[in-house]
Amino acid sequence: MDRFRRLLSAGLACLLGMTALNGCGSGRSAGAAVDGTVIVRRAEQHLSADPAHGQLRALVVLAAGRTVVEKYYGGATASSAWDVESVTKSIVSTLVGIAIGDGTIPGVDATLAELLPEYRRDMTPATARVTLGEVLSMTAGFPEDDLTVARRWQTVEDPARYILRHRDPDPEGFAYSNQGAQLVAAILTRATGMPVLAYARTKLFGPLGIPSRPAFTGLAGDAQLGAWTRAAFAWPVDPAGIHLGWGLVKMRAVDLLKLGRLYLQGGRWHGRQVVPKAWVRQATSSKAVDALMSGYGYEWWLTEADGAPAYLAAGFGGQIVEVVPERNLVVVMLTEIDPLGDGGEGLDWQGLAFLVSDAIAPLVH
Repeated sequence: MDRFRRLLSAGLACLLGMTALNGCGSGRSAGAAVDGTVIVRRAEQHLSADPAHGQLRALVVLAAGRTVVEKYYGGATASSAWDVESVTKSIVSTLVGIAIGDGTIPGVDATLAELLPEYRRDMTPATARVTLGEVLSMTAGFPEDDLTVARRWQTVEDPARYILRHRDPDPEGFAYSNQGAQLVAAILTRATGMPVLAYARTKLFGPLGIPSRPAFTGLAGDAQLGAWTRAAFAWPVDPAGIHLGWGLVKMRAVDLLKLGRLYLQGGRWHGRQVVPKAWVRQATSSKAVDALMSGYGYEWWLTEADGAPAYLAAGFGGQIVEVVPERNLVVVMLTEIDPLGDGGEGLDWQGLAFLVSDAIAPLVH
């Protein structure tokens, strides 16, 4: 919280028509007036007060169709991949939107009983009535993250069954839950008949040109830590073989920039509608009130940047992909964290969102 307090201190003409990261249209780019060196200087000044600032590994900024900043720290390079933590949730949410768009999933009003009928006996009547939209918006009654609880459900033979059996019978509002996020991955797997990573390669990573081979796809856990750490791309699975819906994906900063740019462009990429435009709007509209930011959509956080509406994918330790549509702006920051740490390492992602608001967005119009 102390770090959070310390860190709190133009047009859309080419929005849907951008086809390259280095500009849109002819003549002088609209992003030419954005000085990347000033952005870097302002960002580093804000971060310097934080004891964890040395863990920053990547800062990438897209403004007016141009990559105006691509800077790496601590020996990282453009090819370095980092644990994106809960940014994973926003990736899975994107895949759900694609599956709804192609009719594979009926929609956000579909219930758990409809989406996971093989687990119907494990659900109370109230749990059976929970909708996909409630799970995505963290209002479904699945418990908030707790390290002791997490170790149990992550190591049982069938995490989805455990999660369904342990839902809060009387939920109250928003509760940020890794268990709920893992259930979304199970729903996506059943609906598509494919592993989450295979579906992502077909529907999202392939169209965006995001490399995901070779990949570490083993069990998450200390025993596999070495292989996961060495991997250039990773998406671990749970004991039932379901790819994790809540975290531990490893990706490059430039590929996360593509995700942000895809949303900035209303789901379009090189003239192709990769994600339904309606889903981009739904996922980034507030569905729940939370205590951290302006609201929560479908596994995307809602916030403001220099007074402009914004939304972001965010993960523990300082992993963010923030989109500010009115400024035609995308900011990616990734950090290196200790995967065996006690939960106290890294930068506050909420503080990084305020850094975008205070140090970066004011420089982009």
